[in-house]
Amino acid sequence: MNVTIRPAREEDLPAILEIYNEAVLNTTASLRLHAAFGFERVAHLRQVGFKFGRWLDVAYLELLLDGPPPVTR
Repeated sequence: MNVTIRPAREEDLPAILEIYNEAVLNTTASLRLHAAFGFERVAHLRQVGFKFGRWLDVAYLELLLDGPPPVTR
């Protein structure tokens, strides 16, 4: 996971957004791993895809980084 997070911090990115399908959402080990690195579930989109005769959900996990301050207008 640090392979993704470290370069993002070095580039001063404000956040990392990961999008997961239902197969990953049903794997608690994966969600616990992301939570251990500080990711939070910020969205859960229901029935966004249809495959093999059933609807699939998608979740967005976000990690806020210490990037540059937001741009004000």
